[in-house]
Amino acid sequence: MKGKLIRYELYKVLFSYKILWLAIAFILIKAAVLGILPELKDSRIGMSSKQYDKVMEELAGETSPEKEQYIMSMHEHYQSILEQHNDNMNLYLSGQMDEKSWDAFSKEHRDASLFDNAFSILNEKAEDFASLRIAYDLPPQAFFYEYGWNSVFTYMSFPDPILFIFAIILGIQFICPEISSGAMQIALASRNGRRPLFISKLVSLLILLGFTAIINIMIEVGILYSRFYLGEGHWPLYSIAPYVTSPIKLNLIQALVRITVIRHIGFILTGILAFTIAGLAGNTSHGIFITLLLILLPWLLIPNIPFTISAWLSGAPILKGEYQVPSLNVLIILVAITTWISYRIRFYRR
Repeated sequence: MKGKLIRYELYKVLFSYKILWLAIAFILIKAAVLGILPELKDSRIGMSSKQYDKVMEELAGETSPEKEQYIMSMHEHYQSILEQHNDNMNLYLSGQMDEKSWDAFSKEHRDASLFDNAFSILNEKAEDFASLRIAYDLPPQAFFYEYGWNSVFTYMSFPDPILFIFAIILGIQFICPEISSGAMQIALASRNGRRPLFISKLVSLLILLGFTAIINIMIEVGILYSRFYLGEGHWPLYSIAPYVTSPIKLNLIQALVRITVIRHIGFILTGILAFTIAGLAGNTSHGIFITLLLILLPWLLIPNIPFTISAWLSGAPILKGEYQVPSLNVLIILVAITTWISYRIRFYRR
């Protein structure tokens, strides 16, 4: 009987409540948004892309104190040339520097301004690399073209609004339409009502949330890999700018897998929370408002605290934090308690 109830709940939500068409719309919107997200790279590269590529060809790979010292010395060299510009211009204008010497310096100054953009970027990274190695005993970082990875991890440090909204709608649609139409009272009075009905709704919701998470992961990974350069995935996560101060012992591919799983656990928890809150509120608008409040307020006020669903939707606070398993256990317990209260109030036969 539970199997029939689950199939009935799935069919009802997907087709009678038009959730299937809404899911398709969300998938298309998600794909369109991912398709237009720009690559986030340092503005200095745009001015000196050829020079950056040339320097990166020379220095790409695992860092070392010698490599970092070379970067620092080259940065200081180009800085010294740039600092001579005003003095040499005054000498040229006053006649103390001839035309040939000024032309030679002008060419050297142009090259220095372009190459210094590249070396200043790498020098900043080298300083961060050295600071992290001093503070922690970690494998060496690496220099490589990181801006595809930077873009992915930066975008994944915020809750996915499309996935977030869909989780709330999906959770609420499993219960509110029947409450508002009065069909819930009829179902609860039937021979197979109450507990079997509640379990079938919850299991059906988990099935749809899990299936949606899988589809969304496939879309995200496929589009991101097609749009951004995500090579060099074996290098440590703390080689890229967003995590350069975080001693997380994962390589880039491992971190991408983990943050993807974290964000979709947050998605599933959001859907279950919306379902239970809607059951307690008994009203669609109230259920949406309360769920939004419970998730958005912590994200706005305490974004780096891992013991919130918003942190799991964001991903980055959990990936950087030290309490991944304890925070997940706490959230599961809290959602389970809320679900049990919703069952007792809305479904339990007194």
